[in-house]
Amino acid sequence: MTNMLVTKYAVISWATLALSSPAATCTVTPTGLAMVQHYEGYAKRAYKDMGKDRWTIGYGHQDTAHEGLLWSREAASKALRLELQSIATQLCSWTTTKLTNNQVTALASLAYNIGKGQFLRSELWKTVQTGSPDVTRFMQYRRIKGEISTGLVRRRTFEAALFVTPDNVKLDVPVIVAAIEKSHKHE
Repeated sequence: MTNMLVTKYAVISWATLALSSPAATCTVTPTGLAMVQHYEGYAKRAYKDMGKDRWTIGYGHQDTAHEGLLWSREAASKALRLELQSIATQLCSWTTTKLTNNQVTALASLAYNIGKGQFLRSELWKTVQTGSPDVTRFMQYRRIKGEISTGLVRRRTFEAALFVTPDNVKLDVPVIVAAIEKSHKHE
């Protein structure tokens, strides 16, 4: 069963998911990378992640993190870029829906944050698969241990904004982050 994805609706083999042809260049955008770096935050020293109770380092990296591990900012950036690109490539291979690089990047950011398994079972991914993405579904993932997280609300807002932005539109991450921060101050 390890080669299968079991969802509420179907059992899908990973081989079937991988057969779909990519519809975009599946490139993580520099804007998206900067956004994930901003919201993940940089940690030079490994720490216990409060949402998952796992060792985390750099910009949310967990696979090889352990107590006492130290990373430079450059090592953390490289690891994040490689992990996001790997997720983006997988997502493109798992859908026949034509996606822009901004859309792929926004989805990869969410999958990186909540985990690929949870992402593949998400209502958002199901709407992407139908060709009618519902960007309001990003907000379903704004809680840590049952409590709404202001930081996750802001991140989901940015992901949704990135998702609906055409690739040829230049986004200024600091300006967008400031606008999101300002809009959420009154909540």
